[in-house]
Amino acid sequence: MHYRIGSIFWLMIGIYVTVAAYRMGLGHLHKPGTGFIFFLAGLLLAILSIIDLVRTFITKFISNQEGKEKSAWLGVRWQKCLVVLGALSLYVYFFNILGYLLSTNG
Repeated sequence: MHYRIGSIFWLMIGIYVTVAAYRMGLGHLHKPGTGFIFFLAGLLLAILSIIDLVRTFITKFISNQEGKEKSAWLGVRWQKCLVVLGALSLYVYFFNILGYLLSTNG
């Protein structure tokens, strides 16, 4: 069930980005407008979300094991998640102080 909720969430985000980018203006293929790349990204996100949503329904009907779903958080390595979050926080902190070149290359 949690996979379907995630797919629906990303589908809504993809639709929103696609509509907002269309309102910004697509331009032409040889002279793209402001929203052209965002339109393509939102469209790709929506298409991939639909594929994932259809996949979740197909696997549900094939396996027919509704009561045996595993938790989405099972097997998450929380220590690595915290290390990455801490490293990104330090990067943002030093980015504001040292600037791009020193914080990215150092």
